[in-house]
Formats: sequence, C-alpha cells, structure tokens
Amino acid sequence: IQELKNRRVLFGFASKTNLLILQTRLMKEINQRRDLNKMLAVSVLAQALKLSHALELLETQTVSSFTSYLKDLYNQAQAKKSKGVQRLVKDPLFSKAYTLATTLSNEHPKINELKNILQDLLADDGHKILIFSEWERMLELVKEQAEHMRIDYAWHTGKVSQPKRREEIKKFKKEPNCRLF
Repeated sequence: IQELKNRRVLFGFASKTNLLILQTRLMKEINQRRDLNKMLAVSVLAQALKLSHALELLETQTVSSFTSYLKDLYNQAQAKKSKGVQRLVKDPLFSKAYTLATTLSNEHPKINELKNILQDLLADDGHKILIFSEWERMLELVKEQAEHMRIDYAWHTGKVSQPKRREEIKKFKKEPNCRLF
C-alpha cells in the first residue's frame, strides 16, 4: 500500500473496493498511454489484492484454505505466470506466513472459541442457540463440532429442501434436546 502511495497513484483509504477501482482506472490509462509507473503500480495492486484475498480466506474460511491459496501462489510464481506474484512470494514475510500457517494445529480458531461459548450457554438448560454464517463451509465446521460435543442440532442451509427445512425448524422448536440451529 505504501508503494502505491509513493508512486502517487493511491490517495486515501486502501479498501478492497478502492483498490479494484484504482486497478480499473490505471488499466484504462495505461491502454491510452503507456506509463511505466502506472504499469508497476498495477503489479503492486495485484499483489495487494492477492494478499487481501488470502487474509479474507484466513478470517472467514479455514487455515487449510489459506495455505492452499498460498501454495497456489507459489505454483503461479514457479510457472512465471506473473512478475507480481513472483515478487510477492519472494518476500520473506510471505514465506514466514506460509510456514506459520502450515505449523498451526488449529484448523479454525473460531471453532475453538465457539466450543467455549457453546459449553457456557449449554450449561443452562433454558438456552437454545442460533448460529448464522454466510459461508456454508463454516456451518459444516460448526456441525462437526456439535457432533463432536454430542449436541443435538437442526440443520438449515440453502441446499436443504423446503420440506426438510420445515422439519428442522419444527425439531428445533419442539424438541428440548435440540438446542442448536
């Protein structure tokens, strides 16, 4: 991000949306008139967007999806698909992030925190718990944790048929042992 500011192409907040808008603008300008500074800035933008995606995977998915993405970037660099990717994977911090991710024993830290929350809430017989996620993979991990903890649950995702959804909702409402939805 600092390099983009130093190249005087980025002014203000570096959100993912702003970076994508900047990338589009720079590409149009480069197509009209070649400019080495802007071409290098586009390469740096691509790196920033790849790092942003990697962080998003780490925050919303699993450690294995993060490491898989980093591995893919290493493969792209080895195949010389992009100078930006080659530059990115040569950065010692990139290698350090990959090494740390591969040594983590925790597939998803949020699941451990969820386990603690569930234990606290389920200690009181009166609690029923609703869990929402936009990521189906996260719900799968929650389901696995519930099964591991022997918690009866009802299941509802976009892939569940309408009749089965009604069944699951009824189960959650009516069955005292079904405490997780």
